[in-house]
Amino acid sequence: LSCLSFSVYGFYRSVVLVGRFFGQFIVSYIQLFAGLAFFLSAAAATFFVEENTSDEWRVIFLLLAAIILISAAVFGVFGSAVPEDWSKDSWDPSVARPMITFDQIDYYTDECGILEMKVLR
Repeated sequence: LSCLSFSVYGFYRSVVLVGRFFGQFIVSYIQLFAGLAFFLSAAAATFFVEENTSDEWRVIFLLLAAIILISAAVFGVFGSAVPEDWSKDSWDPSVARPMITFDQIDYYTDECGILEMKVLR
């Protein structure tokens, strides 16, 4: 599960960088599907586990580990931090003008948290 924590960190960071102001909405949709995944994994356990032996739970563990690794590989290959066209001018909707530049956000010097949005200088 320690590998999962690394992929989740990069995933949520990418959501903020790609979706910018819409990051919180994107995360809410993702959480909907995450809840569905938790439900389906518990439902799958009821089909595979009949006698509650370690061999049956090994199948569940290996199946979920394979899904996590495949998902992390797909994200690693296709994931990016480049903002989408529909989010480039959406950083702060309360201002009358769009962002000054379309440059990629420097995560280490610019503020780009989900709760603390502002126009980049």
